Amino acid sequence: MAIMRGDVGATINSYDNLFNFIREGEARVLLKFTKKNITGLDNANLPTAWDIVTSEKGRRLLAVVAQLGEIGRLTTAPPNVPADRLAVLRDAYKKAMMDPELIKEGQKEGFEFDPGYGDDVLKLVKDALNQPAENVALLKEIIGKKQ
Repeated sequence: MAIMRGDVGATINSYDNLFNFIREGEARVLLKFTKKNITGLDNANLPTAWDIVTSEKGRRLLAVVAQLGEIGRLTTAPPNVPADRLAVLRDAYKKAMMDPELIKEGQKEGFEFDPGYGDDVLKLVKDALNQPAENVALLKEIIGKKQ
């Protein structure tokens, strides 16, 4: 509502949260944090934060933000699930996310499906968490957590 009223000039938010505003011309994307193409956007002409941030330290910090954004609302299993059970869970999840009726229902609500699966999501999580001590300290300072 604040965007529509003109109370704010810009915001950092997930595409999912702003999809309808963007589609209806109430908002536009100026910069994206992900390297991935986003359905419905002119990705070729949309700069990414990766185009701006050039230092290794900055890119590692950006990776945290970008990868957590790509992970989104992930579905997890507890640690140490036997491999055969994990395979069944992953397969069932993938089939559910590819179900034409689910996709159709989501699209009626303006939701674009672009789920991540299994090892791809695991790699994103591991990469986001793999930070040098100085980045961890900086992130704690940013969020106000004491060492």
